Amino acid sequence: MISRDPAIALAEITWRWVFGLVAGLVMVFSVLVYLSTIPVPAPALWLMDTRRAALIGGTVAQLVHGSGWAATKLTLIGLPALAVFWIVLASLGRTATIQMMLSSSPQCRARWQHMVPISFLRFTTWFAANVALYGALILAAMATTGLKNPLGTALLIFFALSIVILSAWSMLNWLLTLASIYVIRDDEESFSAISSAVDLLRRGFGPLLATSSAWAIVRSIALGAAIFLDLIALALLRRVPPGYVLVAIFVITLTYLAFADFVYVGRLASYVAIVEADLEPPPPDVLPVPVTPEPSSPPPILPFSPELPAGS
Repeated sequence: MISRDPAIALAEITWRWVFGLVAGLVMVFSVLVYLSTIPVPAPALWLMDTRRAALIGGTVAQLVHGSGWAATKLTLIGLPALAVFWIVLASLGRTATIQMMLSSSPQCRARWQHMVPISFLRFTTWFAANVALYGALILAAMATTGLKNPLGTALLIFFALSIVILSAWSMLNWLLTLASIYVIRDDEESFSAISSAVDLLRRGFGPLLATSSAWAIVRSIALGAAIFLDLIALALLRRVPPGYVLVAIFVITLTYLAFADFVYVGRLASYVAIVEADLEPPPPDVLPVPVTPEPSSPPPILPFSPELPAGS
């Protein structure tokens, strides 16, 4: 599909990378604004110049103490703006990619505004998962208060809760991804599309799970290869100037992200193919036409010829 229409992968990579670039710039600007609100007296600079980890850590802790309100204000301003930007951009990008995948379907006439509720639900589930992870961290710390070695137990509780939270979020995000196909293809409302996606899961859970697992294996292999190459680049840090190492890590990371977006498009195209096959009307049942046997014709009646006696 992508070899026939490369704009599908280009559209997916474009909207994802545009959001990543904007989000990165917003985060850098927010950090700079946050640091500008922290007064740094001369004794603090002297302690940080000592290059001792204990003194630097204590100094930084004293400097950021009481600056939580500034960080909270930046978060309350930046996060909603990024959320709105992602919802709009994701709606535009998802509509463009699915419409190109469904270009042969005459029913594919949905507008990008119809994808906004699905994108909003996807952001809401992501935000809820992050809040739940933060709550799991607090719960793990509270549950291990008073133990002799609380760190290991707290990490075990946190990881166990994290697996449950991330699994629930992954399942919901998977369901909303399937629902977006019905929104674009059949111009359904959000909850109706989610209901159709649930019905598809009940009918074809096996093919969907096999498809997702196959693409997950491909992406895991690519991630492992990227981490391996990054470790090789870091191992050459003593022999190669640090600038070249940073450039190599940056190029490897961008290559992996581009391939991950390509894999995501492939997985989405697989879901579209499964949905299209599920929505195709079944072939009509051809009933066997009973064959009426032809009536057997009676044997011909020969004229009666009496035998004459010999010599007559």
